[in-house]
Amino acid sequence: MRDLPVEFHHGDGYYDTTIRTATGDVTMRLRMTRVMAANGVSLPFVEKYPICSLDDFEPVAQLFEHLEVVPRAQAYAAFHERVGGRGGGSRGVAVANGPLGASPMHLLLHDLMVMENFFGMYKDEPQAMTKLAARMQPFYDSLLAASLASDAEVIFWGANYDHDTTWPPFFEQRIMPGLEHVRDRAHAADKLLLTHTDGESRGLLPLFRKCRFDVGESVCLKPMTSCTLREFREGFGPDMTVFGAIPCVVLIDSCTSQRDYRSAHGPAVRRARKRPPPDSGRVRQCAARRQPGSPRSDQGLDRRIRIRRRRRRAVGRSGWSQGPNPNRQPTH
Repeated sequence: MRDLPVEFHHGDGYYDTTIRTATGDVTMRLRMTRVMAANGVSLPFVEKYPICSLDDFEPVAQLFEHLEVVPRAQAYAAFHERVGGRGGGSRGVAVANGPLGASPMHLLLHDLMVMENFFGMYKDEPQAMTKLAARMQPFYDSLLAASLASDAEVIFWGANYDHDTTWPPFFEQRIMPGLEHVRDRAHAADKLLLTHTDGESRGLLPLFRKCRFDVGESVCLKPMTSCTLREFREGFGPDMTVFGAIPCVVLIDSCTSQRDYRSAHGPAVRRARKRPPPDSGRVRQCAARRQPGSPRSDQGLDRRIRIRRRRRRAVGRSGWSQGPNPNRQPTH
């Protein structure tokens, strides 16, 4: 945050933030008590969002115009090494973390307003909301530039889609262009785009396929939603990876007993392994840590990442620097 005073106070489970701008204060209150944490709540409850009325648009716009993205290449390199990327390990993929909102307008819905207020203002004040989103865009451009400059093979961008709250026309007009832009920039930098596709997705599957991101992560199946794994696989098409499908906790003994696994989850795991949907090489059955006897990881995604790593090593041996910069210079 550049040149704007920030005040932060916390106590009794409440966290209050005030950012002072030339046209008014931006305030937010979060609640996270010990009881909530003991009950397994991992994200704080938002009691006061930054935007409550049109009067908050200008202060929030000024806040975003004063945000500065500071790349931390060394911190990411350490994370990449720990996960197993540079050393040739295969424990996982060190994904570069982008914003939860796939576009500025999506972020307004996701994090900056009460959902009911967003729907009302989106209908009544579309021009004002579009102008605010445009002033937030340079911050998004800086986030993307920092992600592209890292050594990440996969970039996370955008999360939490649902065909009711991010209804198809809204997704197509306000979210998909942002994802497509990130996809094109990521591919030009020899990276893959991953987005968090949880929620009820039946009405969005045709747009997911049209969007052509590389990985749909954390897909939610029946009974959480109305879609089966086969419907997700067919909806995504042959060139997109389904990442998730079976909750990771069912493969962890401390979370799921053997009896519960055999009765509730085991049949689904066995069906996924024995009778996978078409092009099963691109289906990742386990959403997180893989335990002995659990389904194999996504071979299609693994293969694409291995190809990128070999290509980068070859580029490094040729004496040219890596990264998305088109004006590359020799490193020696």
